[in-house]
Amino acid sequence: MDHNYLKRRMMRSSFREVINGKRKYPRSSYAFTSLQSHLEEANRKIEEQATLQAHREAEALRVKAEQPKIKRVANEQQEEIKHLRMVKKYLTKTDPRFLVFLESAGATASEDQTEEVKTATASQDQGEE
Repeated sequence: MDHNYLKRRMMRSSFREVINGKRKYPRSSYAFTSLQSHLEEANRKIEEQATLQAHREAEALRVKAEQPKIKRVANEQQEEIKHLRMVKKYLTKTDPRFLVFLESAGATASEDQTEEVKTATASQDQGEE
């Protein structure tokens, strides 16, 4: 037989299978579709991760931009605390009424805290019912 004859016959047979919808390797189409869907899923996950990373980077930049303000406020608060300690020290040494005030204020503060705890507990108990 002629070698070219066999080639033509195989090509006609393959051509007929394609036209008739028959495939010589039906699993290869499924494998391709499966690989394609896996690739699409992987691309979707990569895009999600890129979006999350962009959000994290934006948040980090926002926090970094706020750091000077936070430090400034903290320094101002420390200065205010130093000033109030100095006033307390002065009043403690010069005015005996201030000591009485501190003692009564401390007792009042602890009573207020106890009352706040009781109120919070009561409201939680009502919410659970």
